[in-house]
Amino acid sequence: MAYSIYLKKNEEKRIIAGHSWVYANEVAKIEGKDKNGSLATVFSHDGRFIGKGYINHASKILVRIFIRNGQLDDAE
Repeated sequence: MAYSIYLKKNEEKRIIAGHSWVYANEVAKIEGKDKNGSLATVFSHDGRFIGKGYINHASKILVRIFIRNGQLDDAE
């Protein structure tokens, strides 16, 4: 099962602006359970899609985003 990561309120601003790292201390809730390196979908505190990336529980950088909101639409 892939992870769903929900950020704390206002933590999405830096990521929406283009930064690719989600720090562990920015996360309010993690749903799902899988292994390190699994796909994680990142959402704002109110459930808006932010992006997708790989999760690493052993790092302060919890998720490294590689797909952002709108990138899939741009590729079509």
